[in-house]
Amino acid sequence: MSASPVVYSLLAVLLPLVNVLEAAVWEVDPTFVSASGVLTCEHYHEREWCFRIVLLEIDTFSNDLIDEYGAKCTESETFNYHLSGRVYGDGFKDNFYEFQLWLYHNCSEHGSIRKQIHQFDEEPVSKK
Repeated sequence: MSASPVVYSLLAVLLPLVNVLEAAVWEVDPTFVSASGVLTCEHYHEREWCFRIVLLEIDTFSNDLIDEYGAKCTESETFNYHLSGRVYGDGFKDNFYEFQLWLYHNCSEHGSIRKQIHQFDEEPVSKK
């Protein structure tokens, strides 16, 4: 059984209102975030390998994209990256940032695509 068009219309109206209310009530100063590093392909044998890096703040209902380095291919064994962006508070009743770096790459023995998730230590939304 599917929901009626009236329910979908009501949701289409309510969801933007919830976003506006959330922005008005929980508006906070931004927290500036950056991550830098060097990717090294251990399976590099003078052949091209590709990757994509995504820096996120993880929340219960939806994750916040901070920055991403789109698909990039290189013929070098290493690649330096730098990601940066802003986060405006955290999820409902959550006073800690949960940062993750997602790395998609084909630096594997047979070139198959892999996903690695790197979890950083939780950081309080505000330090006093």
